[in-house]
Amino acid sequence: AIDATQLSAIKEKLAGLQTDLSGILTINLTGKDRKDMLKMGDKTLAFVEKALEFANQNPTLVPAYINLEEANKDFALAKSLSDIQKEFIPLVRGIEDAKMVAGSEAYDAMLLFYG
Repeated sequence: AIDATQLSAIKEKLAGLQTDLSGILTINLTGKDRKDMLKMGDKTLAFVEKALEFANQNPTLVPAYINLEEANKDFALAKSLSDIQKEFIPLVRGIEDAKMVAGSEAYDAMLLFYG
């Protein structure tokens, strides 16, 4: 079990993370936005990284409608957020699993109680 002191400490840490990321976590995508948007995953990350490297080395080849500075910032942010996400995925999965087991056991016990 998690006692009230532990729960409060965990919530404080999570609030601190939300504060640390508050300038970044301002976007609320709809389901349609998520579906329609180009996605950079593990397979496309290497392409974007190499293309940015090439563009940075050859700025005269970059079309005027591409803001290379912003593209570099976006890529750096995406990589940083990906690193953070990779740390959270197992944590969230563990929380979900523990919650599911605890809930299942409590539910099962009460079903047995009601017979």
